[in-house]
Amino acid sequence: MAVLARSSVDTTLLWLLVSALAIAAVACKAEERGAESEAAVPPPAPAPRPSPPRPALTGDEEATIEKVMTARDEIAAIAEARARDCDAAAKEIEVVVERSRPLLAASSAMERDPAKHRWIGEKYGARMLASSSKLMALMEHCDPHEGLSRIFGSLE
Repeated sequence: MAVLARSSVDTTLLWLLVSALAIAAVACKAEERGAESEAAVPPPAPAPRPSPPRPALTGDEEATIEKVMTARDEIAAIAEARARDCDAAAKEIEVVVERSRPLLAASSAMERDPAKHRWIGEKYGARMLASSSKLMALMEHCDPHEGLSRIFGSLE
């Protein structure tokens, strides 16, 4: 009988020990999952960058810059569409450049003002980079092309 009682106590203690270990294991897993989910949650996005302080641009100046950017976008679209046809690209780009010359002259004058130049770069920099990258494929394929060289040389 003493053997039976002792084994019953041992069994109970063993059961309690196993239960405690199981509970501890579950608690550790829950803690790990909590740490993993905290690590998996990305930090909050940084606050959007405020618009650059606007220099004293007139409404006409800002409209001019927007028209210049539209012309750049148009030239980039031509370059992308005619990347393998240098002659056609030159003809179409020349039409846009000639139509935009007064805008380009006004834009160039504005960009001589350091504050306006900085503001234009900050506001339109990404758009300018995108249009320039589209022109690169055409320029690389068509280098040297007399018509394109003349057109882009006239812009400098």
